[in-house]
Amino acid sequence: PTYVAVGKHDILIDRKPLMAFCAKLQQRGILARMDVFPRAPHGFGEGTGTGADGWISRAVDFIGSF
Repeated sequence: PTYVAVGKHDILIDRKPLMAFCAKLQQRGILARMDVFPRAPHGFGEGTGTGADGWISRAVDFIGSF
């Protein structure tokens, strides 16, 4: 499985290619999830104090469910 996390306001990462990447993985039967976090810039780390707060738990839950 593949988990992708990106901030909605990330000025360095274009979400469109990431969305296409996740879609291609899913088309090939690979489990993939992409979360776009509001109020999260590039390099949000653990997410504390940003819109990405809790992303690590979400990733662990997603990966751990398989």
